[in-house]
Amino acid sequence: MSITTKTGDNGTTGFIGKSRLSKNSARTEVLGTLDELSSQLGVVYAQMGVVDEDRQLVLEIQKNLPRISAEIASDNLEALDIMLIGPGDAAKVERLSHKLENSIEPLEGLVIVGGGNNVSAAFDLARAVCRRTERRLVNYFEIEQSLDQEGTKSIMKYINRLSDLLFLLARKKETRRIYFNNKQ
Repeated sequence: MSITTKTGDNGTTGFIGKSRLSKNSARTEVLGTLDELSSQLGVVYAQMGVVDEDRQLVLEIQKNLPRISAEIASDNLEALDIMLIGPGDAAKVERLSHKLENSIEPLEGLVIVGGGNNVSAAFDLARAVCRRTERRLVNYFEIEQSLDQEGTKSIMKYINRLSDLLFLLARKKETRRIYFNNKQ
């Protein structure tokens, strides 16, 4: 099977099921930003040392993102043979964030992102992409009028908690913390 299908040459893309939508649709935009987030986490993973204690966590997060993508891309959730993101997934990320927050040096102000090394900077970029993903999800769910549905709530909570966790991981990995000083 070839990766080149030529079916998208007209500006549309296919989804799980038989539907096709514009490559500029809110649904396509959400899926694209989820893909960007996974790709950025792949960069983080590649830059981490083989023995880094957080490397497995990054991989676990990457494995959760296709669960969200499948739910967004599917016309028929019942036909999906995967476990969808649920309240327990967000709760796990929240527990990890609390544990991490208690183990790192407390923040004393607004941090200039980057952290003085590639891993911290890559986590900061992943966090920014995660925030963009969250904005795209809100837009998509508003268009679909599904912000109040349980599956939607689980996805939104997971992505929101994930951006917090990515911020904390960036702070954990930083070798240099620079604070914004508006008086300079």
